[in-house]
Amino acid sequence: MPKDIINRNIERQGCDLMGIIEDVIKENKLQIKKQKENTIHVKNSDGTEYWKKYDLNNNQIYYKNSNGYESWQEYDSNNNEIHFKDSNGHEYWSSYNLNNKEVYYRDLTGCEYWIEYDSKNMTHYKDSKGYESWREYDSNNNEIHYKDSKGYESWREYDSNNNEIHYKDSKGYESWQEYDSKGIFKSKLELRSGKYYLNGKELIKSD
Repeated sequence: MPKDIINRNIERQGCDLMGIIEDVIKENKLQIKKQKENTIHVKNSDGTEYWKKYDLNNNQIYYKNSNGYESWQEYDSNNNEIHFKDSNGHEYWSSYNLNNKEVYYRDLTGCEYWIEYDSKNMTHYKDSKGYESWREYDSNNNEIHYKDSKGYESWREYDSNNNEIHYKDSKGYESWQEYDSKGIFKSKLELRSGKYYLNGKELIKSD
C-alpha cells in the first residue's frame, strides 16, 4: 500500500481513538504513533518524521517535520481556516460570511482583497492593487454581465435550458450558439477580428 494512501487513512481516523495506538506496517517500515487524542506522529523508513495536531473538529492546527518546518492554523466556528502561519515566514488571514464564502484575505506580501456576494454568487471583487470586477446574474444564477476596472466588459444570454446562446465582449468578439430541443449543441457562429467562423471554420464571402 503506498505511503500517501496510508497517511490519508491514518488522518481519516480522526480524534476518536483513545490512548496510545502504535501500528507498524512492516512492508513499508512505517511507524505510526497516536500519542494523544489529537496528535499524530509518523516516522518514515528514510528517517524523516512529522507530527500533526488537530482540534476537536479534526481541523489540523499544527504541523512539524524533521526538517524543521512548522505551521500553525486557526479556524472559525464553521471550520473555515482564518489564520495560517509557518516557519518560512508565510502568514495570511481570511474571513468568511454566514454561507462560508471567503469575503476577505490579507497576507504579509501586502496582498489584500474583498469579495461581495448576492445570495449565491460573487458580485464584486476588489483588491489592494486597485483592481475591481463586478458580475450580474439572471434568476437562474447564470452570469449575464461582467466588467472590471481595466475597461473590459462581457454580456451573455441563455436559453430556457440555461445554455449560453449569445456572448459578446468589449474587445469585439461575439458568438452565437445553437442547441436542439434536447439541449444538445448544434452549431457555433463566431465573429473574430471582423471575420465570421462557423464551427471553427472561416466563412469566405463569395463574389
